[in-house]
Amino acid sequence: MTKKIFIGVFFLVFLSSCSLVPEPLEVEKNTVLVPYTDATNNIGATARWGGEIVNINIEPEYTVLEVVQKSLTNTSRPKADNESAGRFKLYYKGLLDPVIYKKGKNITALGTISDVVSGKIGELDYSYPTLVVQNIYLWSNPKDVRWAVGYNSHFRTYYNPYYRNDYSRHNSSRRVSIKRSHRTRH
Repeated sequence: MTKKIFIGVFFLVFLSSCSLVPEPLEVEKNTVLVPYTDATNNIGATARWGGEIVNINIEPEYTVLEVVQKSLTNTSRPKADNESAGRFKLYYKGLLDPVIYKKGKNITALGTISDVVSGKIGELDYSYPTLVVQNIYLWSNPKDVRWAVGYNSHFRTYYNPYYRNDYSRHNSSRRVSIKRSHRTRH
């Protein structure tokens, strides 16, 4: 019985030491992160915001990303829903390649809240909260990840994240033979 308790305590300690947030987005334990909705009142504070990229501009010193804000999960990944509190701009010192950081990709950034910047969405005047980026994390889109479930020799299921369902390389058709019964119907 004590062996089971020891193993249980070991796993709890082990799991509690694991962080669900990607390393570039981690902060000190007691750091207060300002939510997107409180941005205008907390200039200079640390924030972790995320969402979907809608525009990218390369400027002489910065790459500026326009992002549709999304709520973050416990792993700091933007939620895949249609709810947003607005848009914001990220200022990254240096170059982010527009081929990689393109429209439709999900990102999360850690940085310092800066002044509000005026701009337009179509013909509408818009005030963008801004974040000067310390670290940025580009998420792979869920539709880019392929899952496969199969069976090993012990008839247990397994998962292979590298599985490709490429029918051009594999013959997916199977022959089925139907045998007639020797019985006759009366």
